[in-house]
Amino acid sequence: MEYQSDNYQNELTSYKSALEKLILSILTQLLQHEDFIEEVENLIAYQLKSWEVTTYDRRDGSIEGSVTSCQIDKPCLKIKDGDFYSLEWTIDFHIIGTANIGYLTADGEDGYNPVSFSCEGNIKITFPDDFRDYFITHESVEEIIEEVVSNIKFQAEIHSATFD
Repeated sequence: MEYQSDNYQNELTSYKSALEKLILSILTQLLQHEDFIEEVENLIAYQLKSWEVTTYDRRDGSIEGSVTSCQIDKPCLKIKDGDFYSLEWTIDFHIIGTANIGYLTADGEDGYNPVSFSCEGNIKITFPDDFRDYFITHESVEEIIEEVVSNIKFQAEIHSATFD
């Protein structure tokens, strides 16, 4: 009986290891998927628009303004940690780009200043509840990734941003 128990335990360990490798492969491919990257960029750009920033006006000097738009260059996304069983993962990001800072001059006129920026933070990803079923209902990793991209939930948290 002990021999059967050991075999079962070895098979279970092997299965878990294979599943973990497959999920990491899917996550790695997800971080390179154009639609996912675009959604991340849009979410971060949207969050940056609420930031108040000190900028420079040639007549008024330093002046308070806010981000009115931003263009993100390719983000750097890295898997930080996760749990194979809860389906929640954390992805660190570092982004650089350009932003327009809008402000009101002392004369009451609208002004804007294009600046470079960088920001860092993380993205919390939650896979759909039926994610494990995708391995049964889909024939390829590509199909699984397409399904994940259309059903994944995520939120971004910006830890720091600098505007030059």
